[in-house]
Amino acid sequence: MPTLTPYEVHSYDLDKLKVILAEKSCACPEIINTKLHSVYFQEYFGKLNTKTIVVENEYVDKNYLDDYMAFYANCFNQYGRSCSRLHFFDIDFTSTAFDDLLQGKPTIIDRDKLNDAYLGFIVVKPLPKTIIGKTCLKTYDQDGGRRQYSVVRNYDVNLFGIALKVESLAFQEQDHVVSACATSALWSIFHGTGMLFQHPIMSPANITKIACDN
Repeated sequence: MPTLTPYEVHSYDLDKLKVILAEKSCACPEIINTKLHSVYFQEYFGKLNTKTIVVENEYVDKNYLDDYMAFYANCFNQYGRSCSRLHFFDIDFTSTAFDDLLQGKPTIIDRDKLNDAYLGFIVVKPLPKTIIGKTCLKTYDQDGGRRQYSVVRNYDVNLFGIALKVESLAFQEQDHVVSACATSALWSIFHGTGMLFQHPIMSPANITKIACDN
């Protein structure tokens, strides 16, 4: 198996996003195409004027790691422990420009420009079906007050030493094995209430375990 590079930079379009989702998970393209997420992403990233994707390979996601230890590590199939994280921006830049930024060389982008252009991230899990992990994307604009987002928070993101921030509320696809719909909903809610009331934000597997224990 070829060694993965730490990151990849791609111009955004929906077809490219589908290819990346298939490559970074264990899902076949047919599974990706049947997911309603594709319809959602097409409209959402279009509205956000998405231009560039940075793929962070070999990303360790705590929520998935808890789920992995609780269930997937004991499966007959050997599922991976590492995820990928896709970062989205509303400006165009190349892999060369991103390389130069990381190396401290003069380039067309800088850290402030990247943060201003940041639209959020999607964690891709190495599974055959439920591949959309922790997802934090910038909300739509308020459309003259028509849209209201009363439960959002700031998420601080570190992309190879570049500090980024997105205001959102975490979402992830429900996993019928370790976190069905109610668990996934509670997990999202806890991301909001955890900041308000300073309580721990449990992983889906831990939420399911506590519910079963009681």
